[in-house]
Amino acid sequence: MEFDNDDARVIVTDDELQLLLKELRQRINETEFPVVPRTDDEFLVKFIRTKNYKIESAFDSVRRYYANVYRNLNFIKGIRPSDFKESFYTNTITIIKERHEGARVGICAGRNWNPKQNPLRDMQLSAVFIVEEGIKEIETQENGIIVIFDLGGLRWEQIKYLTAREIKRILVTGQEGLPLKVKQVHLVNPPPLFWTLHKIGMRFVKDKIRKRVHLHYSWDSLHKFLPKKILPKSLGGERDEEEIRDTELNERILRRNAPYERYWSGAKPSRKLSRKRSSAGDILVIAQ
Repeated sequence: MEFDNDDARVIVTDDELQLLLKELRQRINETEFPVVPRTDDEFLVKFIRTKNYKIESAFDSVRRYYANVYRNLNFIKGIRPSDFKESFYTNTITIIKERHEGARVGICAGRNWNPKQNPLRDMQLSAVFIVEEGIKEIETQENGIIVIFDLGGLRWEQIKYLTAREIKRILVTGQEGLPLKVKQVHLVNPPPLFWTLHKIGMRFVKDKIRKRVHLHYSWDSLHKFLPKKILPKSLGGERDEEEIRDTELNERILRRNAPYERYWSGAKPSRKLSRKRSSAGDILVIAQ
C-alpha cells in the first residue's frame, strides 16, 4: 500500500496505518542494516508520517537514519541530553510554543552562539535531541517544521567554525539522517560574510528543499509567511523572547536522560554486516 502524493496532507484510517506499519516492518526484517534496527510501532510511525505514507521513502529514511547511527556508534554511546544542557538555554536554538499551520517553528540565532563555551558539535547534538523529541509529536510528523535562521549580528568569530566540511555535514544529516519534513526555511538579515557560506551550503541542499528557502531583508518580507503574533520582537514580532519559548519541550528532553542513554548504549552493530558496508553508508553525519 502506498499513497500517491508529495506534500499534500494524507488522512489514513487506523487499519490502513497498521497495514503500512506491517509492510515497513517486513521490509526492514528482510534487509541487512549496519545496526540492529528498532521495529516497534512508535519508532516506525514517525518515518511513515514524515514521508507522507510512502513506504519506499519511509524505508529509505530508516536506512539513512541507521547509517547515521552506525557512523556515530562509538561517539554516541551513553550520551545524554543533560550533557548538553547549556546548549538548550543559550537562545541560539529556540522552539516556539505556537505552531504555524500545524508545523513546529524553530529559530536559530547565530549571534547568540559562543563557540568557546558551546562547541559546534554540542549545538548540533542539541539540535538532534530536539528533533528526536519533537518528531514524536503526531502533529509535527504530519505538518513538519519551519526553520528561521536569524543571521543578523553574525560575526567572523562564529562563521570561521562553519567550514565547508561542517556545513556539508549539517545539511546532509538534516536532510537525510533524520525523519524530518521541512516545510519552509527562512534566512533573515544576512550579513556580507554570509554569502560565502550560502554559496557553499546551497550545493548540498536538495532541489525540493531549495525551492522552500526564502531570503528576507525586511520584517515585512518574513511576515508574509509567518504572522507577527507568534514571532519574537527580535524578528519584528509582537512577543518577548522568553514568552514564546517552548520550555516544556526542553524540560521534556532533559527528563529523558535515562531512555536516551539506554537507547544509544543499546545500539549494536548488526552481525549480518560485520564484513559489509551499508548501502546507505554514504551519508555524512554529525560525529564523523
